[in-house]
Amino acid sequence: MNATYVMLFALGIGVVAGLRALTAPAAVAWAAHLGWLHLLDSPLSFMASIWAVILFSALAIFELVGDLLPKTPARTAPGPLAARLISGGLCGAGVCASANNPVVRLYDRFGFKIVQQSDRAVTLRREI
Repeated sequence: MNATYVMLFALGIGVVAGLRALTAPAAVAWAAHLGWLHLLDSPLSFMASIWAVILFSALAIFELVGDLLPKTPARTAPGPLAARLISGGLCGAGVCASANNPVVRLYDRFGFKIVQQSDRAVTLRREI
């Protein structure tokens, strides 16, 4: 997979982590569990387990409910900001670790096929 696409996916998941600290890990855990991200040979393989999916999904729901409470701290306070940075880094690392695995073919999900591949570039074509 082209390094530009990997960086764009990592940036996108980082933006999601910046909005909600636990939604991005829940999304990555679901993607890994469903086989969209292949993290089995990486240190982040725990993200593909059903326990990680349950834990991160429950925490994301609790975060959504907790944000409605009147005593919730500001997003820019040190604690919530650190949580967003850590979860964004974890999820970005998961996307990048998955891209190094030759089994992952995220472009197949969008209908693209490899036409030509070299060390520094991949040419894709979408069949209509």
